[in-house]
Amino acid sequence: MKPGFIVLLLVPLIAGTLEFPVERVIDMDICDIDNNNTDDYIFACHKIVSDPWDRGVIYVFENNQLQWYYHLSSVINAVTAHDLDGDGIKEIIAASDILLDRGYLYVFDAQGTLKWSKWLPGRAKHLYCYDNTICVNLYGQGERILFFDDKGRWQNDLPVNGSISTFIVEDTTNDGFKELVVSGIVNNKWEHFIEVYDLQGTVLWNFETDEHINDFFFSDIDADGIQETVIGSYDTLFITRGGHILGEIELPPPILHVDLINDQILVVNSTSMFLLDVTQILASSGELVPISEYYTMISSALEIEVSPHFVFIRDVDHDDIAEILVGEGPSLHTFHTEDFGPPEEVITVPAEALEVSPPEEAVEEEAAEEEAPLYAITICEVQYDAPDDDNDNLNEEWVKLCNEGDTDIDMTGWTLENYIGIYFEFPDGFILPAGASIIIHSGAGENSDTDLYWNHYVEVWRNTGDTITLLDADGNIVKEYEWKEE
Repeated sequence: MKPGFIVLLLVPLIAGTLEFPVERVIDMDICDIDNNNTDDYIFACHKIVSDPWDRGVIYVFENNQLQWYYHLSSVINAVTAHDLDGDGIKEIIAASDILLDRGYLYVFDAQGTLKWSKWLPGRAKHLYCYDNTICVNLYGQGERILFFDDKGRWQNDLPVNGSISTFIVEDTTNDGFKELVVSGIVNNKWEHFIEVYDLQGTVLWNFETDEHINDFFFSDIDADGIQETVIGSYDTLFITRGGHILGEIELPPPILHVDLINDQILVVNSTSMFLLDVTQILASSGELVPISEYYTMISSALEIEVSPHFVFIRDVDHDDIAEILVGEGPSLHTFHTEDFGPPEEVITVPAEALEVSPPEEAVEEEAAEEEAPLYAITICEVQYDAPDDDNDNLNEEWVKLCNEGDTDIDMTGWTLENYIGIYFEFPDGFILPAGASIIIHSGAGENSDTDLYWNHYVEVWRNTGDTITLLDADGNIVKEYEWKEE
């Protein structure tokens, strides 16, 4: 398990794009680990290229060259860089699974030499470092955060009231003391939450919502000396103070990342980036801004054609202006705020969202059209609430369709939509035979005659209420299925 040193050039495909020769990136970080004024790109990959043993690996790139890599004997789950020992040079910290009930922490110096490793009493999921402390949360061994010093010695163990999605340790109250901030799901209520603890385990405040919280950050966005919390749930952006809502706006889902850039809130979903004016949102005084009016809160927008698995705000070209890096790991694309344009160039608001009635002529013309064809197809079963956290178990969120007729149905161009218009398009040439069924899973997998995969990043169906709409290739509504929990 010694580090390797080879020279491997990166090839920029187009201006603002870097391609890295890595596969199956689980986690990554970007920072100058050795203080030489050059950024290092750190990748944790589930599998190294051409490795028949399917081992995890850490790669570190600098100046378009692979500096070093390190094979792990098991699957790697998380990686970060932090100056643990206070010498001004960052270490690289990684966590991996060894067995079903145990994992390991690894700490490397900037040159790839292993400084120490430590057995963990469970499988590590996330890492967070501050001062000379490493924090790890485990899954399958109870919901808690373990704290270790820079030598791997245990310091603290804090239990959490629910299943953990992610966490940070920051001074969120500007009082000189750090707090533990956890997002996750309350097991007995299926409510998603952000909870803030002091480092003795006392809950300071809690915020709950019915949709998964994908990202959050703390900042004094109104410059009043008090930190606010900006929360990106599946389809809503919240601004809160101590759990009290100051602003709430519905946005096109799924919201994957929220951040602050140039005093504006950056929101990234699967197809677009938005910049929102903080003052305007706060002027709503906590009243919900509905999806039909969200575009009025956006100062500029940008359509993207990349997979935003990772988002970084960083001055990568050292011109004292922060760039936005978006990508899936192997491909990273750089955007500038000047790339954003007027919202109307990116945003299309459907007439029904604006509650605009069509002209009389259109109504008469629609009435004159032939009736939509009838299909003997039903939405015969739905599992909209997957076991455990929906976003960690996407393939257990699914919709089952049944062809109850005696003829095959060509579903090329058909779509399956949720209430907000996020849709799945059936593959070209897909036939649902008479008497057969098909299950559409929200997650990723290999399509077959019985199972199709949406390849979505986060849960598609709202647990508290949603509408499934099945449309044929001409846009006719074939079937609808609606639920709403009391």
